[in-house]
Amino acid sequence: MNTSSPVRRRRFPRWSPTVVTALLVVCVSVAACTGGMPTSSDRARGPLGGTLRLGMQNSPNAAMDPQAAYSLETWELFRCCLLRTLMSYAGAGGDDGTHPLPDLSAAPPQISADGLVWTFRLREGLKYAPPLETIEITAPDIVRALRRAGDAEAAAGGPSFYLSMIEGWDAYARGDSPTISGLATPDRYTLEVTETHPDGSLPYIFALPMTAPIPPLPGSARASFGVATGHEFAKRPVRSYGRYLVASGPYMFDGSRELDFSLPPDDQRPVSGYAPGAKSDAPTMVMIRNPSWDPSTDPLRAALADRIEIAFSEHVDALFERFAAGRLDIVYDAPPPISLLTRYQRSETLHRRIVAIDGNYVNLITFNVAVPPFDDVAVRRAVSYALDRAAMLRALRRTPGFGQLPVSVANHLSIDPTEDSLLGGWNPFPSSDGAADLGAARRSLARSAYARHGRCVARACAKVLVAVDGDPFGATIVIVARALHALGIDPTFTDGNFGHRCYPYGEVTNPRPHVGMCVAVNWADDFPDAGYMLSYFFHGNNFGVPPLLGASPDQLSGWGYSTTSVPSVDPELDRCTATLGASRPACWAEVDQLLMSGVVPAIPLYVSRPIRLLGPRITQFSWDQAYAEPALDRLAVVDETTNRG
Repeated sequence: MNTSSPVRRRRFPRWSPTVVTALLVVCVSVAACTGGMPTSSDRARGPLGGTLRLGMQNSPNAAMDPQAAYSLETWELFRCCLLRTLMSYAGAGGDDGTHPLPDLSAAPPQISADGLVWTFRLREGLKYAPPLETIEITAPDIVRALRRAGDAEAAAGGPSFYLSMIEGWDAYARGDSPTISGLATPDRYTLEVTETHPDGSLPYIFALPMTAPIPPLPGSARASFGVATGHEFAKRPVRSYGRYLVASGPYMFDGSRELDFSLPPDDQRPVSGYAPGAKSDAPTMVMIRNPSWDPSTDPLRAALADRIEIAFSEHVDALFERFAAGRLDIVYDAPPPISLLTRYQRSETLHRRIVAIDGNYVNLITFNVAVPPFDDVAVRRAVSYALDRAAMLRALRRTPGFGQLPVSVANHLSIDPTEDSLLGGWNPFPSSDGAADLGAARRSLARSAYARHGRCVARACAKVLVAVDGDPFGATIVIVARALHALGIDPTFTDGNFGHRCYPYGEVTNPRPHVGMCVAVNWADDFPDAGYMLSYFFHGNNFGVPPLLGASPDQLSGWGYSTTSVPSVDPELDRCTATLGASRPACWAEVDQLLMSGVVPAIPLYVSRPIRLLGPRITQFSWDQAYAEPALDRLAVVDETTNRG
């Protein structure tokens, strides 16, 4: 993440009754949920063959255009199957699945002594899928993809803001420069990337699908975006590049051989194996093996199934009916309904086919540290101790349409896998289960100048503005109010979605009105690095975020605050941003501890716990921790043609 400029846009996923369904018993480990189910770690590759049949509730984002797509479910389809990137992930659960590893790159990048110049050396001899199986993947193809990612018409809505750490990127994205000065290709297999400041998140960025290579357009070397030219997402979403995609991974869309890039874009026929937006009982996406892919050159993907078929339906119950009838092997992107999960949990054999993993999002209540009385850490800590987080989860689970949320109480800010689980057993709260401890809260409050005899008595304690950022958190307001009232704080609640929005999209330079607390915000990680979340919420350059940590006296005065100074963790965040390799997760864990113990700018409520059911044809399974989705290349199924499995 580039912490030298305000954040432009971030994705805040919302719960919906069709996505958030039952979890009666949250599994405490993947092993406890999988039972005897083989995982990808049991065998190097596992049995090959067969057809993997998936159900999917959400259609792939941006019609599978890699530079425009912005959803974890879609990114996993690219990672597992269709696209290779300079760096990628092992398709494993837990900490092993969060580390970017060389993919198209033959080895980890070489980094200059000042941390600014990164050199990637590509594997030689890798070819694209048909119909371009004679074309080799080279470094200029990566540059082509990056230039397309920065083009407003080609990649509208994509995550290209992550590339701002590359020298010359912002000028190119604004249209002020025809090239990106920080990208160089000294030869066909070498890519040099120059950063504006040392930023160790670059390997994570180069694992995102928007950086996957795009082949040149045969016979037209000057075509700006190669074979994707004329398929700009913003201008023509129906004919965007997703349905004309040339694969570099182990799979390709069925019908890819018939793509004809010698024709004008309007005359080109899309692949037959993907019809965006279609929802029916028949598969609407079919991926088959890419004959150009050589497993000996790909240490990350197993590619066990011969064929992957995906059927889409907005009605998740209909997908699980088909799953229960044996017509689907897994519902890829949704947890099961309560009745089906209960049946699996109560069965001696079926319970082994319940799989769960640490999720990739956390829910928070944030303080505005410039608003009295929350400008005093003793008050912030007291509220965090007085809040019954366990009761909040119970209230959410009683909310009609939401059932039993697949979540667990959180004790720190970022999710465990992004910090190598170094804080997995750490708890800064006085209670072990998320329950309130009013005694500890009042002892903390007694240290504040705003309080007397364990209660907040100053004028600042009356009519504190608390914004509620969206449904279903209205169900928990009574619990928040109870905690504040117990400490003598009188809250006035307002809707965080209108007028007092806590976390607006876009750059904000005048954060008004002066909301004291925001209840509550879902935060999902786009890639498994804790800095993505910690820098966004708590770095002083992100002016639109209510904690306002690191704001200068002039900024506070200009925004109308009476508070003249606020805490800052900018040096610690900047240090971790520049930290590379294995030391990086530990650095973020230290900052997480500092924030929770010494600064208390937020109260973590819960972390997600995705759960899936496996059909009887699945004989091997793995999660991809990077996106918290099933690693589709590592799902083995019974091959009916040979009865193997």
